[in-house]
Amino acid sequence: MAVDVRPFQVNDTESLRAICCATAPEQPFLPWLEVPRLACELFLDPYLELESESCFVGLLDGHVVGYIVGTRDERTFRVRQRTRLQHRLIRLLRIHIEGVTERRFTHLFSHRAMAKIYWKALAGLRERTSDPYYDMDRYPATSHIQVVPEARGKSVALALMLQFHKHLKAHGAPGYHGVAVEESGREDFSKMLLALQFRQVHELQFTSRDVRTLVHPGLWKRRVFVREV
Repeated sequence: MAVDVRPFQVNDTESLRAICCATAPEQPFLPWLEVPRLACELFLDPYLELESESCFVGLLDGHVVGYIVGTRDERTFRVRQRTRLQHRLIRLLRIHIEGVTERRFTHLFSHRAMAKIYWKALAGLRERTSDPYYDMDRYPATSHIQVVPEARGKSVALALMLQFHKHLKAHGAPGYHGVAVEESGREDFSKMLLALQFRQVHELQFTSRDVRTLVHPGLWKRRVFVREV
């Protein structure tokens, strides 16, 4: 099967949202487990709207099967998000209200998680000048990647990551950081990053006892990786 990667186009939006919603339950966290399109609002739409030139689409035999969205500089991206804060809060509130009226938010922790999301939108959009695990000046870029399950193992994610790296290099980004949240024993994304010469700088292991919004009995790992461009 032929793998291809091309720049994001506006008419790709709904296809990418469908992929985001379909894959969101793979990380069984409230509240986007109950309302998967919340994942689009948090991890997809802001990049398509504010830095579409850093977004790429993965195709397999001509069909859209994955994407990578990101930014060349997370600090600058946060500043740009701040200019759309009111719009962002309205969309989050609409999703929250619809989730309640449709009786999809069934856990108290979902509402607590939404409150934290509001707070981060209000207070967390300020420029981040440092990080406890890596130097933001050295690794300013970041990304989110998703591939539909049936297209995995066919080098789509690898092609997307290589294209994003090429994009960063062309625009002079010095390095980038990434976060992988995976169930222990199912760490394919982390393995790919390590194969691409990313360096792990932090790891946190947790269960549902530690993170109350996790609806899963297994052991999970949150890893932070960095790489020079």
